[in-house]
Amino acid sequence: MSKSFMICNDLAHERQNIRKILTKHEHIVLCDAINGNQAVEFYQEFQPEVSLVDISLTGKDGVEVLEAILKINPEANVILMSSLGHKAFVNSCIESGAKAVITKPLSEKKILEAIDKM
Repeated sequence: MSKSFMICNDLAHERQNIRKILTKHEHIVLCDAINGNQAVEFYQEFQPEVSLVDISLTGKDGVEVLEAILKINPEANVILMSSLGHKAFVNSCIESGAKAVITKPLSEKKILEAIDKM
């Protein structure tokens, strides 16, 4: 079943790679945000079913974006992407409301597994 997505990553090539993976699996990418502030604005405007948000962003970081989105919609599906994969960090993100944390390097398998867990 296809879902609508927002991608938030400050690196254009990572946004493009994620977009290719999602569209290959018939998902719809509503918007690409390049920083945390834009991610919150785009979430309000587009109301995606799932938001893929990088942890390291300018403006608001990924955790701040998560918190802002959850204030808008406490049921929001936010998946965080991070180069930090240690258990305490991942658990902290999940406790903050993230549905999943994908560790880098990103792969099609990791992205699809995180989506399937929702």
